[in-house]
Amino acid sequence: MSFVGSGCSFSEILRKSGSDHIDRNEIGRDWMDMLSVYTHTFEEARARLEPGRSDQFIDVYHDDFVADPWPIIESIYAASNRELSGEGRAAMQSWLDNNPRGKHGKHEYRLEDYGISRGDVEALFGDYMARYNLSFGG
Repeated sequence: MSFVGSGCSFSEILRKSGSDHIDRNEIGRDWMDMLSVYTHTFEEARARLEPGRSDQFIDVYHDDFVADPWPIIESIYAASNRELSGEGRAAMQSWLDNNPRGKHGKHEYRLEDYGISRGDVEALFGDYMARYNLSFGG
């Protein structure tokens, strides 16, 4: 759910740089329309491509990646038949160490600020969530 609100908030910031009139409900509608197109396009492409190339798809779960990115990074390198060098790993770890979550404060936003309900998000992503055995959480 949070990525929808985050996307709307980001869109609002971008729009403020070029306009004095910001309609949050319009932002919400635009963002949901865009996500609908992207999600359906992705699902169609994956359904068409994955059967013959299943080894080319890696599902990355955001919360797992945030908690411990190394297994996922290593699986990406392994899938591309590349070795993660010690120097590369150290550079990535340095970036992680220097950019902890919340470094610049907490950015707060709510779906409702953009005219979007939890039900709207569940309707848009319900099939996707079921297909990948995901939950919407609390």
